[in-house]
Amino acid sequence: MTEADPEVLGGEAADEIVKVLPHTEWAAARVAPAFVALSCAHEASPEAIVQDAPVNGVTLEDHEDMAGCVHAFDTLRSAALTPDRSRTFIRKSMNGMVAENEES
Repeated sequence: MTEADPEVLGGEAADEIVKVLPHTEWAAARVAPAFVALSCAHEASPEAIVQDAPVNGVTLEDHEDMAGCVHAFDTLRSAALTPDRSRTFIRKSMNGMVAENEES
C-alpha cells in the first residue's frame, strides 16, 4: 500500500511511501477488492475510486459509493507496519533474497 509522505526507502523526498501489511493482518486485506483512490490535491478523501473488473475498470465518483473503499483503506493503513518498520522489513527481505541467490 502506498500513501502520500515526504519519505521513501532511501530517505529521499518523494510523493509516496510503501507500507507493508504483515501476513498476520491478512483479514484487513479482505475488506475490499483491489482499488486505486485518485485525488488531484492533498485532500483526505479521494475524488474517485477505480476498481478492476473483468473488462476494463469501474470508476466510482459518488461519495456514498466510495465510502466502503475509504473504510477499507483506513483499515489497511491502521493494520500496516509503520514506515520505519516497513523499511526494515523490506531491507531484511531484500538482504535475505540476495543471500539466497549468492548461495545458489
